[in-house]
Amino acid sequence: MSWDCNVWAHPHKFGLEAVGDIEWGEPCYSFDTTIVRRDKDGQMYYADDSGCSCPSPFEDFDSIASLTGCTVAELQQHLEERVETSYLNDGEKDQARMDIANLMARVTS
Repeated sequence: MSWDCNVWAHPHKFGLEAVGDIEWGEPCYSFDTTIVRRDKDGQMYYADDSGCSCPSPFEDFDSIASLTGCTVAELQQHLEERVETSYLNDGEKDQARMDIANLMARVTS
């Protein structure tokens, strides 16, 4: 997969707008990220990917079909579940909740 052809790095090539991303921890030669994208009709999509520094984030996400279509409520629920099931400490969870609130404000604007 080319770096040019994934929905994380170049969403516009798939007719998508990058609404936002959440990194679920302090990256240290790794990533654990949720991306949120929107198509021209307002349909929301999200995807989660994690790994070490060897692969590129979302390198296997090469089409809209790679993403999960969702409503705003389903997206909110997914993000909240990610916080609750994460290995983040309490301070990191507080920051993640603020990141979710900021992302959801962009989703609904």
